[in-house]
Amino acid sequence: ILSNLSYTPEIIGIPILTAADIDIVPNRLVAFSKAMTSKCYDAMIHFYESDKSFVRILNNPIRYGEILKRFKYVISPDFSQRMDAPPFICFQNSWWNKALGAYWQSLGICRMVTPRQLFICIFRHTKKFGNRNQLHRDKRKIYFQIFLDERI
Repeated sequence: ILSNLSYTPEIIGIPILTAADIDIVPNRLVAFSKAMTSKCYDAMIHFYESDKSFVRILNNPIRYGEILKRFKYVISPDFSQRMDAPPFICFQNSWWNKALGAYWQSLGICRMVTPRQLFICIFRHTKKFGNRNQLHRDKRKIYFQIFLDERI
């Protein structure tokens, strides 16, 4: 499933994600573990939860890709990269984050978003209206939603 992806030219190529164009900031974030039963298809799916809640995507990325196609936006997977972990584990987790995101993009999930793109989207969205306080409200809303999803 990874053979049709584009990679960087290094010896160990990193899968390349195409930048997503996010036109609006979604009103709702849904954790991947809750996405399986969610009917809120205009929400953004995130992986900001314990790795054990979504490690199953490594075993069957095709199945979960079909489920994620239903949603308007998906933040690419975010396997942990702890400071105390061996460097190889951090690299491997980063590689899988990009590989799964690129693979799902190849399935037609065109709104695959990296965490950096999400921040840029929020910044650009609020910059258009020139309201700096709106930026802080939007960021707080997203971070608070992620916090709630992790606690529930």
